[in-house]
Amino acid sequence: MSTILTLGLILVGLFTASCIWFINLDFEKHQAVARGGSVLGVFLLLAMFVYSIHFVKGADYSWGLILSLSLGITIVWLLACGFTIGVAVILSVGTYWIVTTWRHTDFREFWSGVKSDFKNELASLKSWIDDEE
Repeated sequence: MSTILTLGLILVGLFTASCIWFINLDFEKHQAVARGGSVLGVFLLLAMFVYSIHFVKGADYSWGLILSLSLGITIVWLLACGFTIGVAVILSVGTYWIVTTWRHTDFREFWSGVKSDFKNELASLKSWIDDEE
């Protein structure tokens, strides 16, 4: 497969998975665009996989088998891209939560607790090492 085709598959897969996530998360403002993008993306991915199997790889399969393989690969590709987008959403929400939570806490109090815990554990570890020798 060529690099441009691979890059196109990745971009179209991520775009389609993003559209599906927009539909699932129920963003009112972008529903129509997301629905159109998801349908167009699925058909574009299917066509790209058919092109990849039949023309790029030169496979001498029947059209039914090529369509079945392409449909299976498209479903798996969308699942992988959907999981990628899902992880990105979870990481961004978690990062936002951590940043906003830490903004409303006193950092000096937090870091003094971390430093004292670290010093206590380090002293405990040193005493354990000294007892072993």
